[in-house]
Amino acid sequence: MIELIMSKTKITNKRLYELRNTSDVFSRLIVMGMLKILNKESGAWGVSGVSTDFRDIEREAARGDERSILALESRAYIIAQYIAKFVVTLQGVDYITFCGGIGENGWEERERICK
Repeated sequence: MIELIMSKTKITNKRLYELRNTSDVFSRLIVMGMLKILNKESGAWGVSGVSTDFRDIEREAARGDERSILALESRAYIIAQYIAKFVVTLQGVDYITFCGGIGENGWEERERICK
């Protein structure tokens, strides 16, 4: 919804930050509300409704929470898209290495990404 509104009105993130300092109280309230939604209520928390911590989201997904499952699948899909772009750019790869939390502890996440 926000993406649609922003694309129709051509409001960029920079423009939102400029508008939050406007003297028009009504416009300022709208902009501050949009910034709150974009910065605090979107992403992993917005999709899952659980947390921004993927350990919490994985725990809820294991219990069958549909929104948490969607958040995990969405994240895996986005990561897989990035990997595919690199593979095409490099004209193939021999190995894919995962680092950080996914590389150390996230065998389920790695499986979702590579599926």
